[in-house]
Amino acid sequence: MNASLGAMILCLCAFSCSSLKPAVSAVTFESPPPRAEGLELGLAEAAHLAVAMSGELEYRKAQLELRGGAWRLGIRAFFPSLRLDYGNDERVSLEGGDSFSKRLSLGISQLVWDGGRLIISRKLERAELDQAAEELRTMVADTEDAAVATYRSICAARMRLSVRLSSLERTSAELALIELKGSLGLLTPAEIAGARLKLSKLELEIDEERLRLSEAEAQLAQLLGMKTLPPLAEVLDVGVQAIDLEAVPLLYIALERSPALALARRSIERKRIELQAERKSWLPVLSIDATLGASGAAVPLRSGTWSVAMRISFEHPWIASSMSAGLGASSQGGHSAQSGCGLDAAPEPRRALGLAAAEQALRLEETRLSDAVASVSIAIHSAIRRYQGAARAIELARQSLSLAADGLALANLRAELGQAPASEVMDAELERAAQELALVDACEQLLTLERELERLLDFYPGQLVWFIKEVTK
Repeated sequence: MNASLGAMILCLCAFSCSSLKPAVSAVTFESPPPRAEGLELGLAEAAHLAVAMSGELEYRKAQLELRGGAWRLGIRAFFPSLRLDYGNDERVSLEGGDSFSKRLSLGISQLVWDGGRLIISRKLERAELDQAAEELRTMVADTEDAAVATYRSICAARMRLSVRLSSLERTSAELALIELKGSLGLLTPAEIAGARLKLSKLELEIDEERLRLSEAEAQLAQLLGMKTLPPLAEVLDVGVQAIDLEAVPLLYIALERSPALALARRSIERKRIELQAERKSWLPVLSIDATLGASGAAVPLRSGTWSVAMRISFEHPWIASSMSAGLGASSQGGHSAQSGCGLDAAPEPRRALGLAAAEQALRLEETRLSDAVASVSIAIHSAIRRYQGAARAIELARQSLSLAADGLALANLRAELGQAPASEVMDAELERAAQELALVDACEQLLTLERELERLLDFYPGQLVWFIKEVTK
């Protein structure tokens, strides 16, 4: 039963992951539609707009597309190359007769076999393009993260500001009561000054919070390419419930989808292709050249020639050679045959170390992949533990807030019965506000850790909660 349940979960994970993967390229660079005035801005839309408005990402995308186009056009190297030459030779002699001749030739060159070098070079270029695409996806995710983090920091700052303003309203009313008692001679000037000082500190905290909020709003507006920030559709939910991260095998999903591991695998693929190219670098290259020519004093050109030559070249760090053989004929009945060979001893001995260097580079990348797998595993376990710790911190903050609210109610009751000092209610209210602020901070931290997990899993902002719910249905 447990085995079948595990298999079902893994299948659901794979299905969900595969359904999420294409969405990255599908929405990454779409131009956002015009926004209506006053329309609320959601979290996902903010991430999308940040990517769409990034000039750096647009430039990288355009460069990648150009490189992809150049790679596709590179297939031309498999086809024969044509060469058309025309010449006009005029010779004037002081003693003999003048001569005039024209010549026209068409040449065709075709690579017959190069030991797979051309195919390998295209594979290597394709691997470089894939690696560049992975790097671009990482840059897109970083840009989305910046927008998401700023968006959520604005929501948290607004919530903290609301808590402090509510507390200011209550403490101001309490200060007015304290000042009234002071005017009646029921309180000492020191007690009144102490209460005023507490209120001034709260006002200072409010000013600082407003400044942080203003900076975050300006930063988000800049990321989104807006002059002013529209209303935000989301608020920080202090009643947020932590998700059960033990319900799905997040480690296996991370090992399959992690951007860092994807880059490491791309690097290994590239090094393997480079090693393959190094192993085949000594294989001979076979090519055929054919030329068809015509010449004469005037058009039509009445003298024709043709020739066909085959060339074989061989390059090794310790020896290089080339051989050629050809046949030709002319319209006047002449025939020709040519052959030749050359040998070069130790043309480039240092290339003999290229194979060993390529093997070492591949081993290094494989080691880096093993290290990256271990790092991702540690990061996932650490993120899960910290997420669970943040969930417990929220529960403790809620309990502390409940106790602080009870303490405030008790202080009000004692004040009504005349049994509480003048500042007890104000202190209780400030303590309640502090506990509410602690709850806001704990909820913000939970969302931050949730996004950290989403980055490790290569999920979109807010995708983890949906994914867990879909899998655990």
